[in-house]
Amino acid sequence: MKDIIAPIDSEDGLFHDGDPAGGVKGTVVYARELNAMQGAVIDTQTEQKNILAAAGMQPNPA
Repeated sequence: MKDIIAPIDSEDGLFHDGDPAGGVKGTVVYARELNAMQGAVIDTQTEQKNILAAAGMQPNPA
């Protein structure tokens, strides 16, 4: 299992919507955050498929 994804670089570690009317900028999303998210999802899916395979079960893609 991969390490826990690090919080993003914001004051509270969370993503925020911007508000152009109020001059509030939204969170800038960098490739490192998206790649970490994608890697974590793939890692979790792979682990779940391995658990099912060990139990003799086959996932249903539908």
